[in-house]
Amino acid sequence: MIRNLFVMLILILMAHQQKLNAQRYYDVGLPMVAFYADSTSLKKITPDLTNPFSNTDSIALFDPVTYSGSLNNGSHGFLRGNLFFDDHTGTHVDAPNHFVHKNSDQINQLSVGELTVDQLTGPMVFLDMTSRENRNVYPSDIQPIVNQLQNGAWLIVNFGLAQDYNTKTYSSKDSPGFAQETCQYLADLIDNKAINITGIGSDNGSLDVASNFKNPETSCHGILLAKRNILIIENMASLSEIAQEKGNCELIVAPLKIIGGSGSPARVFIRCE
Repeated sequence: MIRNLFVMLILILMAHQQKLNAQRYYDVGLPMVAFYADSTSLKKITPDLTNPFSNTDSIALFDPVTYSGSLNNGSHGFLRGNLFFDDHTGTHVDAPNHFVHKNSDQINQLSVGELTVDQLTGPMVFLDMTSRENRNVYPSDIQPIVNQLQNGAWLIVNFGLAQDYNTKTYSSKDSPGFAQETCQYLADLIDNKAINITGIGSDNGSLDVASNFKNPETSCHGILLAKRNILIIENMASLSEIAQEKGNCELIVAPLKIIGGSGSPARVFIRCE
């Protein structure tokens, strides 16, 4: 009897280890580069990842991250300082209070510091738009995957733009995104409880195509983020490896807990089995 229990325990442990070995993690957040600054110097701390911000790049999309600090004891001691950055810098999460409708009460909209674990994690549904010339997302692109958009899913869209991050091409008015009719289509699906999603993430600078902001209140930011608390992740790093995944994947988002903040730079991970 004891021998059988021992064998069963070994089998369970082996199965658990195989499951752990089968998990694959992807870090799909762009890094922020800290610039160490004191009264006498400004030196760049080089990261081990790609697509950093630069304080000398004339086409930078956002202000760089500045790290102001010094060693507290001359040549040795504890390094600490102050960070200054736009809360929508790099890979970041848009909170519902990022977009304020006219005559609305911003206090009633969630800040990034109020987002829950349930909102920041969930199953991933992947949409790859890189195979066609017009990469804008239309309702016809959503229709085939409606049945997958359940259980608090995150819809992650690969536009193939990460390689152009921080260039004129990346931030141009012609950059692909969600067409206005797609934003409304998703809003209708949510209202009719046909889908249950937590958020949408993509490797571009704005989920909305530029023309959507002719009437911002009907943009994805207006009707999904502000009105329906559908979170948005922008400026994700390369999703090319994710496009090859055949297993089930989960999204994990880790923004700073900034109470009142309209967004936050975030580490974004995708875990696949």
